[in-house]
Amino acid sequence: MIKLDKKDKKILHQLDINSRQSNSQIAKKVGLSEQVVGYRIKRLVDLGVIDKFITFLNPARIGYTHFKAYMRLQNLSPQIENKLINSIINHPYSFWVVSCRGRWDIIASFFAEDVKRFGKMFRELLDEFDQYIAQRDVVAVEEAPSFTRGYLMPDIERKELEYGGIPEIWQLKKEEIAILDLMSQKSRISLLEIAKKLKISSESVRQKIKKLENEKIIQGYGLLLNFKNVGYELYLVSITLNKLDEQTWNKLTHFARQNKNILFMPKCIGSHDVDFEIEVKNFDEFNQIMADFRTQFNVLVRDFESNTIVKVHKFDYFPMGKELLKQV
Repeated sequence: MIKLDKKDKKILHQLDINSRQSNSQIAKKVGLSEQVVGYRIKRLVDLGVIDKFITFLNPARIGYTHFKAYMRLQNLSPQIENKLINSIINHPYSFWVVSCRGRWDIIASFFAEDVKRFGKMFRELLDEFDQYIAQRDVVAVEEAPSFTRGYLMPDIERKELEYGGIPEIWQLKKEEIAILDLMSQKSRISLLEIAKKLKISSESVRQKIKKLENEKIIQGYGLLLNFKNVGYELYLVSITLNKLDEQTWNKLTHFARQNKNILFMPKCIGSHDVDFEIEVKNFDEFNQIMADFRTQFNVLVRDFESNTIVKVHKFDYFPMGKELLKQV
């Protein structure tokens, strides 16, 4: 485990709320020089604390729905399991792929334009591995409030991002697709570097990014932490309610907003109603959060289950970028 001092946490907090901030902007907010901020960010990357700088998109704004697939495996060797995981990672429409311990062994999220397209891609993807999958489940995500890591700086209000909603038909232009493709896993890439790759001016790049932000396609810029390297654990809790009406949803979102460790809260259509993605120091901290949850929602909850996420294989809000570029 890598020890983080207060200045490291302040820098990570600033990158978490907006990773496109310059070193000089961050320096003013954390009370360090620009050079020291640059050194510390590089050190955090080199040590494996920061895995990637990512761009958060709302896929519904460009016509995509989020589907989550849960898989329990059977009778397979480590080699076959790696082959299955790699086939999901390499799929152009998978954006979140994790290995778990609990009821499920693999959870993967995909973007698709509709249920029929998702069904086709999911069946094709898993056709080779059907004999190794003991159980599977799929839910569609209706919406999902997303939050920055409040536990880094508990006294500062955290940022909330919009995700989901009714899919819209927003036709991205070729240069917009290329920009999103470049920025999805490198949110700190400079305007100049993007401009050189696309052979357009930096000002044109700036305007196009601003347009994508104004249209709420780009929701923000953050980072993917290697939670194990900073001594944290990641849990996914799937909750089934007696009913999920607007009043209950509002109470649940209020609970998530107040809890500094809940990062993502998908509202699901399928076998369960809500997921909580929770980063905590240890199981005791997780258990306390769930005890608080049970105290507040005991009457409303029919059932819930938790899975420990042991490895994040892929996290990319625009995995289909290169595929879309072939089509324009």
